[in-house]
Amino acid sequence: MALPALARGAANPPALPAKAVSPLPAAAPGSRIITVRAGANLQAALNTAQPGDTLVLEAGATWTGNFVLPRRADPGWVTIRGSAEATLPPAGRRVTPSNGPSLPKLLTPNSSPAITANDGTQGWRLVGLEIGVVPTWPNGVYQLVLFGWGSGPYGRRTPTDVVASRFIIERCYIHGSPAQKVRRGLLANAIDVRVADSWIDEIHDSGFDSQAILGYDGPGPYLIENNELQASSENIMFGGADSSGPRMLASDIIIRRNHITKSLRWKQDDPSYDGRAWVIKPLIELKAAQRVLIEGNILENSWLWPALVTDAFTQEGREPWLLVQDVTFQHNVIKNSMAVYQGWAAPAPVRRVKIFNNNAIGIRYRVVNPPPMSYVTGSFFYLLGAEDVWIEHNTAQPMDRGTGLIEVGTLNSRLTIKNNVFGYGHGGFAISSWATGDAAFAAAVPGMVIAKNALVNHGDALGNPATPYQQSRWNVVGWILTGTAEQSGLNPDGTLRYGPLKGAATDGKDLGVDFAALSSALAASPKP
Repeated sequence: MALPALARGAANPPALPAKAVSPLPAAAPGSRIITVRAGANLQAALNTAQPGDTLVLEAGATWTGNFVLPRRADPGWVTIRGSAEATLPPAGRRVTPSNGPSLPKLLTPNSSPAITANDGTQGWRLVGLEIGVVPTWPNGVYQLVLFGWGSGPYGRRTPTDVVASRFIIERCYIHGSPAQKVRRGLLANAIDVRVADSWIDEIHDSGFDSQAILGYDGPGPYLIENNELQASSENIMFGGADSSGPRMLASDIIIRRNHITKSLRWKQDDPSYDGRAWVIKPLIELKAAQRVLIEGNILENSWLWPALVTDAFTQEGREPWLLVQDVTFQHNVIKNSMAVYQGWAAPAPVRRVKIFNNNAIGIRYRVVNPPPMSYVTGSFFYLLGAEDVWIEHNTAQPMDRGTGLIEVGTLNSRLTIKNNVFGYGHGGFAISSWATGDAAFAAAVPGMVIAKNALVNHGDALGNPATPYQQSRWNVVGWILTGTAEQSGLNPDGTLRYGPLKGAATDGKDLGVDFAALSSALAASPKP
């Protein structure tokens, strides 16, 4: 997709997803409804299903095993659903654990997936199922659902391999249990994957990263829409392990209208902490991806990492095709996070990222290292070598001491920051060496454009105002000191009542978030 020409110095905007997932399959004429009763051989029913068939599993019944979705030559769809589908929320509304008693259950008794689709498998739709692990299994589970093995420890695809394709998970409840190690809910190394209206939780591990949804060796497109996603490490991640070639770069990803969160039972200093030390990572991490749209989500409880991290990196080794590019993060609400965004280009490029119209509430510092060598860190944005980053019409407010605004690390190229409202408590806008001033910023970010950003003084954790030393850091054209939140008309939720922030943006709108657009994106999200 060709990108528009821009004035010198402005950041290039990202391209949006160019491919869409397949539409929901319609019932084919003459299609069969096959009832699978409790105790029946589910694998035999899967093996004999033909395109157009619907397998109806008895509500509340349990099948224990490692079930394989067989490969077929015909490209048609097979649907697996529960017999009580009519009692579930309609399509477009999210299931919850309370729907569990009316769902048929597929449970793995070991470390292997409950459902596997090997490479070459295509055209399966899972509706209204509960997928989990036998409660008595004492060891870990690698993934509960697997679409396409991909590369990595299980082997490497060749250019002639047929990639698994066309999968739908709809209104399903996929979960571990509070004490079990479940490394991921869904591994999707496939083409054309939709996950919608589902609930994935209790995904956590103590020695390895864990993800509600992971893809590292499948080209997409992917649609992740209107789900509850809870995982101790990356709730959603693309990349992170070697892929089998440039054609497998995850592309055309839409993450829309989800609740993406971590349970406070996993936070060691929270009163609800349950004593289990799981690995904690960001809410969304992109290590190898392109053309990604993240909008209308609520992202909550990322106490050790920024809510969104883009870092082009793989654990096994550098790939010549590795990159993260064309990421749009817009119309989201971020709550109780260490930061909003980190862009880190190491060792491969991160470029064309737009952070637009997001409301961040409760950005908090974190303590690094145990005492007595501990220090606090926390900024809204960390820019570590990214190219073409566009930060516009966001509102972000700190709640604690130690929170800064933007920290710029290694050389960045083309950064646009305009029409934002940032609260500041203690920190500032700084280069990694804490250098300040126009010359320092120009050296770290060639072509930087800064215009019409309001800085609202929230003071430190004790309510003290920012000191002149801290205010001296705003020595860049385009920053406006507006006094306290009360003087600026800024409410705790980021909305504006009156004052100098109204109608002051370069486009004539209010500085900060356009709450009508944000509310529209969030209201479009069907609730449980």
